[in-house]
Amino acid sequence: MINTSTKSLLQENFQIFQVAPKDLKEYIKQNLDIFALWIHFDTYLSEDYIDFLKKIPYLITTTTGLTHINKEIIKMYGDNLIRLQSDSFALSQVSSTAELAWLFIMLSNNHVDKAFQSVNSGSWNRQTNLREQQLSSLTLGIVGYGRLGKMVANFARSFRMKVLIYDIDPDKTRLATTDGFTCATSIEDMLLECDVLSLHANVLEESQKLITETNLSLLTKPLALINTARASLVDEDAILSEISKRPFLNYYTDVLDFEENGTNLTSSKLWIKSLDSDRIYITPHIGGANKEAIEICEKELLNTLIILSEVATAK
Repeated sequence: MINTSTKSLLQENFQIFQVAPKDLKEYIKQNLDIFALWIHFDTYLSEDYIDFLKKIPYLITTTTGLTHINKEIIKMYGDNLIRLQSDSFALSQVSSTAELAWLFIMLSNNHVDKAFQSVNSGSWNRQTNLREQQLSSLTLGIVGYGRLGKMVANFARSFRMKVLIYDIDPDKTRLATTDGFTCATSIEDMLLECDVLSLHANVLEESQKLITETNLSLLTKPLALINTARASLVDEDAILSEISKRPFLNYYTDVLDFEENGTNLTSSKLWIKSLDSDRIYITPHIGGANKEAIEICEKELLNTLIILSEVATAK
């Protein structure tokens, strides 16, 4: 759903129509003169959209990642696929996903949700709601030292946590070191040493899953695994398997596999397991779903679209 402010600006420059994802193919089929299609992460464009999209010059997505768009469609659009660039001015002002990751980190250590429930049930018992450790005694691992990874690392520094960074990009590793953080050489090292591991890596075409049954099997102590990036960074089956074996593993995620394969929530084995587990916490991809953040990002995309429209009109 496009922000109200952005919608008003769009209407000043374009004739717009809002269509539910389930009706998208039929709408495109019946409307020949579409300048641009603007989607969000909840719209999955599979390969069978290719023929429908060929007549639409521009595709816009209010995301940085493209895991919800078929690879052939990405290739077909090339530079005409407009998305949020990780180094854009708009994203430099957006901290909402990093804030959600930090909320998960705080929740994983403090479990204040249980304290809320306790008081709501009529109990006032401090003893049963004692927290185990202070954040300052824990080690936080951050996978991916980009915009969000840096933010979370600095949050952790403010709470005096020990921070380990892992990134496959040597330049980002050097930057993390310059910023005063220690870098690990592998995911396995992170899993062995960290109390909390937060994923902030990008998903590239050649990306491998970072969290697998092989490396999770190395765990010998409690770990809170946090994913506010993309579901395809982890093997969800491995998480399910290892959570059943290891009572000290907890998973906090804002993303699920079904978003990237065009199915629905009820097909998610991880969601089904979460219904009777107190060690799987799931939010509905709300990292960037912050009204202020959405408006900032949508206005940048809108400005790009207006420029493209003006160029097309001039021709």
